[in-house]
Formats: sequence, C-alpha cells, structure tokens
Amino acid sequence: MNPRRLPVNELIKILIDEHEQSRYRLSEFEKLLNICNYEAARELINRLELTYEQHIIDEEAVLLREAIRLLGRENCKDIIEIFQQHRPIITMIQQIINSVNNLQLRRIEDVLQDLGKILDIHYRREEVEVFPRILKLHQEDKS
Repeated sequence: MNPRRLPVNELIKILIDEHEQSRYRLSEFEKLLNICNYEAARELINRLELTYEQHIIDEEAVLLREAIRLLGRENCKDIIEIFQQHRPIITMIQQIINSVNNLQLRRIEDVLQDLGKILDIHYRREEVEVFPRILKLHQEDKS
C-alpha cells in the first residue's frame, strides 16, 4: 500500500471519518458475533484491518513526515509516541481475526474490549492533539 496523495487538510478529514467508521465497524462486528454470523464477522474484521493499514500508512508516511519536516524530530516525540500505538492496535486486530478463524469467542471478547479502550484513547489523542497541530503547522508553512 502507498500513502494517499491528498492535501493534508483533506487527508485529516478522511482520517477522522475513518475513526468513526472503525468504531461503527467494531460495533457491527460485535453484533454479528452475537447472532453467530461468523462469516460476515470475518469479512468485516478483514476489511477493517485493510482500512486500518492504509490509515496507518497515511498517518506515518504523510502526517508524521510533515510534522518532522516542520518541527524537527526532537519536537515530535509526543506525535511519535501516539503513532507508536499503531503496531499494538494492528496486532490486536490480527488476534481477533485469528480468534474468529478458530471460533475462540471468549478470546475475541477480551481482545475486542481492550481494542475498544485503546482506540478510544488513541483516536481522541490524534483528533485533539496531533491533527490540529499538524494542520496548523502546515497552514502556517503555506502562508
């Protein structure tokens, strides 16, 4: 996958929208599990993984690169720290996929609950701390 080639402000809008979509998809995934529709649940979580992989590429290859360009690496430690959560999040999604494939329902519930908590914090930090900061810096740089 390659990063999407969009203006920073448009990319940030898409990333925020994807946060909402992923919350919705996780909720739908849980509903599908509750009605024992494992095939549809598997398809949904696989699509979520692909979307999230693209999401990570965009954040790290575009936004982080832009932040480092404008601020320098030393002044981006907080952004880097937030983006370092991407790997554990992907790992948890992969654990859910493996658990669905093996019908380990109790394991799915545990990981899904942990994933929801991590995503809530992660998304909030991106939307409140990272995205506005990068957007402001980018706009100032263009002036």
